[in-house]
Amino acid sequence: MGLSEAVIAALLVIASRATSPCERILRADAPAQTGQATYVGQAEPEPGHASEHPAIAGTWVVLGDSVTEKNFWAATSYYDYVCAELGCEVANFGLSGTGYMASGAYGTGAFWERAERLDLAGVGCLTVFGSLNDLGKGFELGAPTDETPYTIGGCMNLTMEALQAKRPDLPIGIVTPLPWRAGYGFLADGSVSPTATTPQECDAYVDLLLEVAGQHGLPVLDLYHSSPLDPNSEQDLALYYTSGYLQDECGAHPNSAGHELMSPLWREFVLGLVADAQGK
Repeated sequence: MGLSEAVIAALLVIASRATSPCERILRADAPAQTGQATYVGQAEPEPGHASEHPAIAGTWVVLGDSVTEKNFWAATSYYDYVCAELGCEVANFGLSGTGYMASGAYGTGAFWERAERLDLAGVGCLTVFGSLNDLGKGFELGAPTDETPYTIGGCMNLTMEALQAKRPDLPIGIVTPLPWRAGYGFLADGSVSPTATTPQECDAYVDLLLEVAGQHGLPVLDLYHSSPLDPNSEQDLALYYTSGYLQDECGAHPNSAGHELMSPLWREFVLGLVADAQGK
């Protein structure tokens, strides 16, 4: 049964009040500010798809932005597909509008701040995914050796250092952000900038993230360069960036089909993290 015109209108109003045109996410209320997981669940393997892989010994923590957060854009996310196959449990710490330095519209904390609050007891592996939200807000990119919260490079270091200090034995993986559609991004006032996510700026951001992760000896899944999704393709935008009656004009938020398409890359990456840790 289709949605009534009144319901559709209400959804569009809610969406328009989100943090920016690239963060149009339907949400009932603001996320918690305590560092608690917004969603914890265990996906059971579908019949005929029982896991033949080693089980993750503990919860998989997913730290990220709106692509990780449970929201309107995707009913089923990358971790749901992976856990349905592997039979693992996930703890979701994805929050809209956040990044290594970006704290989001609700002051919920950048990656480095939330990393410091996480309780990693019983965690089997952890991934950090994102985030081009750091671009276009007037933040200084900084250097890979920075150690302060005043540059993006510094916040990347603080995030990884906090996680490794809590659990030196924990398999931790860094995942670069998905590419956005060229020409979209944020300004400090939340408006769209035609230059905030130029390929050059995005390339520099990802290069910095790759270098910082390398300094910490952390494995990287480089979805920025290897994603099967192309937000600059009109066909992909229609197939993989449209949810219900809304299309994400920024090409930043894949729908369930988009998450499914990239889930094999996630599965192999997570299995590699666990296998490497078991081999040490």
